[in-house]
Amino acid sequence: MAPCAGSAGRLFGQVRLRGADDLPELRAAGCERVFVDHGESSRVTDRPQWVACLDYLRPGDTLKVRRLDRLAGSERILIETLQDLDARQVNIVSLTEPMIDTTSPMGRALFGIVAVFAQLRVDTIRDNTQRGLDYARAGEGWGPAKRNDTGTHRDGSPATR
Repeated sequence: MAPCAGSAGRLFGQVRLRGADDLPELRAAGCERVFVDHGESSRVTDRPQWVACLDYLRPGDTLKVRRLDRLAGSERILIETLQDLDARQVNIVSLTEPMIDTTSPMGRALFGIVAVFAQLRVDTIRDNTQRGLDYARAGEGWGPAKRNDTGTHRDGSPATR
């Protein structure tokens, strides 16, 4: 994770040790303080320095990141993180994705579109998974074949293990 946050001219950064390459870019973007998580997985939402960075952010601050995917290790966590930052009234600017800049009207609009499509993907995966499970529970799935009392499958083929 390599976010950089700031308000009133102050910028702060946060880096996972693996993301140390992000540090010079964040410094060049004006980050004065960097919170460093050593060896923390981006799939963990309560990384000590990430939590400290979040505690530091105030409404109107801007969180700069090298890339959005540095914020989280999964789409679900990323969406939740972005929604949390939005609820906190924290702006988001990506250094390598110029369309992600919620400090401008166009950037907020594009961010909203990206967020909608990301949420659509998560919802579609969830819906498809549920439909597959329902289909399998109804006995019509492609999962492990179930034997009936006669030792054959529903289609009459012999059941073997």
